[in-house]
Amino acid sequence: MKDVGLPGAFVSRLCDLQPVKDLIIELPFPVPVDHRDPEWLFWKMITERNNLRPPASLGSAGEARQEADRLFKHMMPLRHRPEVTASSFDTPTLEAFLHPFGWVLLATADLVWNPAVPLREAVQSLTERQADTARITLPSSDGHSIITTQDATVATAAEATADVLSERLAHDPSWLVEGHRLVTVIDGDVNPPLPPFAPMPRAGSPIHQAMHQMSSDATYMPPLKDAFVARWDNNGSFAWIPTDLVYMLGLGTSVVLPQAVAKRPDARADSTSGRHRQLALLLTYLSATVELIKSRTPGGPDHFEFWAEKAANHLTRLFSPTPVGRDYWGLESRAYLKKTGTIALINAIRSSRGESPLTPRYEPPNTYP
Repeated sequence: MKDVGLPGAFVSRLCDLQPVKDLIIELPFPVPVDHRDPEWLFWKMITERNNLRPPASLGSAGEARQEADRLFKHMMPLRHRPEVTASSFDTPTLEAFLHPFGWVLLATADLVWNPAVPLREAVQSLTERQADTARITLPSSDGHSIITTQDATVATAAEATADVLSERLAHDPSWLVEGHRLVTVIDGDVNPPLPPFAPMPRAGSPIHQAMHQMSSDATYMPPLKDAFVARWDNNGSFAWIPTDLVYMLGLGTSVVLPQAVAKRPDARADSTSGRHRQLALLLTYLSATVELIKSRTPGGPDHFEFWAEKAANHLTRLFSPTPVGRDYWGLESRAYLKKTGTIALINAIRSSRGESPLTPRYEPPNTYP
């Protein structure tokens, strides 16, 4: 993918946003900039740019190039949005995040029940509706022609699009695709309301079973302490918080946020849907960098070695961030690296440079309550 595979080419695309192989591309945050938007807040955190803005908005070509180079060094991708329709889902979207070394697909859709149903019934309905038909269209950048139209199911939409992009961008009919599933309860009622000191879910409880089924079809249910992710409590440590539930496995994550659902805060990034969006973006960023590191072969192509080292540096930041806080979603990054077997690979890169292994600044609770 020479169009964006070299550093200079990718930086140029960040500046001018010219099409890639006739694919329309854009920045992965809204333009004009909306400082309340979850996408802008996420990439602001990743790129460490408090004044994050489009490079082309700067006064001169030289300043635009410098800003694009800063974004490039922090591994900000470009974004292409195929069109997707799925009759039984609301607002289905597809996004391809293009990096110089490859791309990652994100497919999202909403399910709405009227009247509302209990969580367990929603899980069953979600499982059934995944087989519904989805149609994917990649429009050409000329605005008049179509690159391709393809039928898939809701469950396979991202994989089908990945195959199309592999053919289009790399002239390879199919690359190995590994998926990570994320399901979030974006809106709902907590009934009965949680007491002030509610306990964490117990093994085999309805909430445990529902979150496990949402995150994975696997029959084996791991111990709760190995699946639930402890949360940052804003008091200097990680803790188990029953109103902030994140259940993460190697192939899937489910999130139920009773406190956020009950309060429905107005701020976009703090809303349950905003938090879902930021976690989805985090998983796409982590999956892209993790797969890059896994593809690294010592003595292989120099550009892969270069990108793998950059990825290791960025994942080191997310493994033990400073400051720690909800912007980093507590321990999600660390849990993802552990469950995908990436920590050892990062430590191997660090060791080859004479650096110490990953060392977390804050540890999670020792025992599940």
